[in-house]
Amino acid sequence: FCLSTEVAYQCGRLAYFDGREEPVESYLPHLYSILGGGASDAQPHVRFWIGMLHRRCGRGALAGHVLESVVPALQGKKKQKAEEFIAAVARMQAEVQQIYDATNGR
Repeated sequence: FCLSTEVAYQCGRLAYFDGREEPVESYLPHLYSILGGGASDAQPHVRFWIGMLHRRCGRGALAGHVLESVVPALQGKKKQKAEEFIAAVARMQAEVQQIYDATNGR
């Protein structure tokens, strides 16, 4: 059984809105497979949903990294969501660094 690119993309996107970990984890590999052969104009959208699925699974730093790589190619609400999440990840990383520095006498 082989999913078409469009079906895999739509199922991955819908898995995000579903919110359960099992569908999210199931469709991440399919979205990654699209990156290897999909149309170049679709790549930022696929990467956006990959980042959002990682976010849904609690992998904030990875999600932030993926989203950072596509922000310049995004527009509208997707770009806004990505920028907001990247800023939140940066704030969290700064707070973790402050805690680390405080506990290590820096």
